[in-house]
Amino acid sequence: RGEVMFVGWIPQLAKGYWVGVKLDEPSGESNGSIDGVKYFEAQEKQGLFVWPKELTVGDYPEVDPFGGDDEI
Repeated sequence: RGEVMFVGWIPQLAKGYWVGVKLDEPSGESNGSIDGVKYFEAQEKQGLFVWPKELTVGDYPEVDPFGGDDEI
């Protein structure tokens, strides 16, 4: 889960549009930057760049860390 923070071209990556996501949990690959270029603000390991087709967008409620296993 996360928030879309960037949509656009990133010269350091393959051609095409990329989506920068600020993740709720530190399970990403970056802090919102690539090769020293900052695309959005995020804590270390809470940024991720993905192809648009890899996203599922919606209005998801926050996960209760003390909730049951049935909450995703």
